[in-house]
Amino acid sequence: MVLSIVVAVIGLIVGVFGWAQIIGSIQHASERGAGKTLVTIIIWAVIFGVVTILFTNVVLTGHVKALLVGYAISLILVLAQGKVE
Repeated sequence: MVLSIVVAVIGLIVGVFGWAQIIGSIQHASERGAGKTLVTIIIWAVIFGVVTILFTNVVLTGHVKALLVGYAISLILVLAQGKVE
């Protein structure tokens, strides 16, 4: 139980930074250009994927649901903030 909470908090922390970067990049796509926006999205998708694979197969197997809950909560928090500046 404690490990699941720790994993969820790690997912929350990684997710807040990642989702804020992705959403902010999309919101400013006209200023940044499509190439930079796409690169940001790809980088964070890879980071999310690597962290998920690490927690699925290497670090703490069996806690991927907690990690995904952390990602989901972080997405809701970032979206609730409105415009990312």
